[in-house]
Amino acid sequence: MAHGDASPDSSWVAAIHASSNDFAPLGAGLVIDDDRVLTCSHVVAGPATGEIWVAFPKADPPTMERRRVCRRVRAEPLSVVDVTVLHLAEPVPMGVRPPEAALPQAGRSARGALVGVRLRGIGPLRPLR
Repeated sequence: MAHGDASPDSSWVAAIHASSNDFAPLGAGLVIDDDRVLTCSHVVAGPATGEIWVAFPKADPPTMERRRVCRRVRAEPLSVVDVTVLHLAEPVPMGVRPPEAALPQAGRSARGALVGVRLRGIGPLRPLR
């Protein structure tokens, strides 16, 4: 990257935690819209009945806020797909954005247009508010 170029946005990085204040994450995820995070099913398989929390370590501006997961949706079949969508009880903090590649212009056709597409076990992807 040339001097003076803005650094790439990585605010979409999410850290999956077993509590609202623990230090070590269970694993990682990525923000797919303002109230959902995509992670691997094995990351959240252990605490099946406990709460799951999501932190945003690369938010810009930085934040210590975490969001509680209110629902988990696993893709099927589990023997083939290791994907779970975490639904957050509140929207992600300001300064957190999904990766650009996941949200192309509305109405775009052909390859790679993900907004509005229903993904098996995940549902339709939505743009941010």
